[in-house]
Amino acid sequence: MKRSLRICAVLCAATAVASGLAPALASARSPWQVVYRHRFAAHSFSGFSVIAPGGRGEMWAAGGYGVAGNGLAGAVLWRNHRWHVTPVPDPGTLGAITGLSADSASDAWAVTANGYVLRWDGRQWRIAKRLAEPQGGPPGDEPTGVLAINARNVWVFYATWRDSHNHVHGGALHDLNGTWREATGPGRTIIAASEATPADLWAIGGTGSHVGLLHHEQRGWKPVTAQALTGLTFASILALRRGPVWALGWPSAGTGPAELVELSSGRWTGHPLPAAIKQANFLLGATELASDGHAGIWVAAPAFYPHSGHLLHLARGRWQQIALGANVNAHSVVAVPRSHTLCAAGSADNYSATSATALVWSTASAC
Repeated sequence: MKRSLRICAVLCAATAVASGLAPALASARSPWQVVYRHRFAAHSFSGFSVIAPGGRGEMWAAGGYGVAGNGLAGAVLWRNHRWHVTPVPDPGTLGAITGLSADSASDAWAVTANGYVLRWDGRQWRIAKRLAEPQGGPPGDEPTGVLAINARNVWVFYATWRDSHNHVHGGALHDLNGTWREATGPGRTIIAASEATPADLWAIGGTGSHVGLLHHEQRGWKPVTAQALTGLTFASILALRRGPVWALGWPSAGTGPAELVELSSGRWTGHPLPAAIKQANFLLGATELASDGHAGIWVAAPAFYPHSGHLLHLARGRWQQIALGANVNAHSVVAVPRSHTLCAAGSADNYSATSATALVWSTASAC
């Protein structure tokens, strides 16, 4: 397993040669349309790995550019009805942004592929922390997610990749009232989390080749067990304030379709994904799922070269598949607060021209 799975999917060049034609970005019948294209540097591979709400009327899209190592960090902000590039300090040292979470217009947090934690104060990004080198040495700790509940309550999640064993060991840091603390118990293994309310948190975490679900209760993080979860390794989770909990996973044994599980009315139910969507498409994180504002869910399903990525919609037990085009992938999808709009972020790769363009899609005219 490569150390930077998400960033490689966004930034890495392929040695194979494609047709050289510009890829189609969405089908004619799709409710999704590309509303923003961006390259951080000329003739570079640029891509967004995450999209997340900022303050009221704001949206962040972040990722990076370049093809060497873990790439360079880049972030753009939708504010006052237009996108703005926000300078990131020393982007080459940081590596590309792998996760972002904001609790207000003046407080956003991001994590990067080279182990840095960044904080946005409403005007600029600054480096807030760097993760320590893990015991056992390289390849090191790579942040996999961040959850900003408020300015004094922030979680950072990371994983230690061991390439030779193809395994991952998760971990979590909690910044409470300005002091960083390592999580204890099952919380030490968290890779990503989602907030239904500040007192109701859900996460994915584990060691080795199995990643399960956890729930934060009064006494801390506790593993979640249910028949519908048995035999699944999870990649993403979404907890809604007034709705179900959703989690995306695949069979731990490596055979069978990926599955979306739903906790509603105290019961877990499984929804197998369409057979054409392969389990290897999904990357660890917490931004691949978004509510459609009703009882359904959207899933970002990237694909590897030279196939088309998809946006999947589950509603009333039926799946809709929207192909984005050859070598076009959405890596993150989000519901815009206080609206019926959804936004997604990813990239379109043109391997014959050794370039890629970062993209934002929306179900409305803009984000």
